[in-house]
Amino acid sequence: MSSKHNSSIPIYLQDCQTTAAGQQAIRAILIEIQQAVKAYDKTGKRYGLDLTALPLSEFDIAKLLKLLGQGEINIRLSTMGESEIYETIIDTVWVIKHKNENDKVTTILIEVGAIPDIVQSEIEDIDEIDDRIQEILDSL
Repeated sequence: MSSKHNSSIPIYLQDCQTTAAGQQAIRAILIEIQQAVKAYDKTGKRYGLDLTALPLSEFDIAKLLKLLGQGEINIRLSTMGESEIYETIIDTVWVIKHKNENDKVTTILIEVGAIPDIVQSEIEDIDEIDDRIQEILDSL
């Protein structure tokens, strides 16, 4: 498990206005993510951070998300509103944006791991797979 940074992806920040306090918060969050990636690489320990639970302005969050960039993997999940999930330009660092039924963003999460928790199948779901496959086989 290693992370790499693709420096060929451009980062544009001119439209994000943050305060000095916002800049400090963004720096602290990036350091925390950096430490989480290192811990994940060494131990497999996953990490999650709810940006909407922190005292950040929408500009602070926008700037942080622009700094993290958007990588190659994008996932859409539709349950009680739509969720947008994407890997950042830093391998194993993911952004998860949950929206409600009115298409309003309610939560923005950062996760460190091979794949976000919300995308992984639950063990209870896996137990039902045999029955579902058998039903498909029986229908042939």
